[in-house]
Amino acid sequence: MLQVIWEPSISDSGGGPVIGFLAQFKKRGHDWLNCTIFITKQSCLFKYLSETDYDISVQAVNHKGWSDMANVSIKTGVTGAFIPDTM
Repeated sequence: MLQVIWEPSISDSGGGPVIGFLAQFKKRGHDWLNCTIFITKQSCLFKYLSETDYDISVQAVNHKGWSDMANVSIKTGVTGAFIPDTM
């Protein structure tokens, strides 16, 4: 799992306050998948990721329309449980 948290821009686009966000992710070379289509909170939990490279995008929307995408690329890893030696 990967939780992405963001802060809205402090610059004013002239369209009023932000009313929602679109958060998406994709594996390199694949189509975008929505974390959610329209959320008002500033975080999104991406589940069921495999160990590979991902691109993540967040857009804000106000009464004027959608912002440009804010993009980041990450490489996920595998985490596991530590099982102590019982001998």
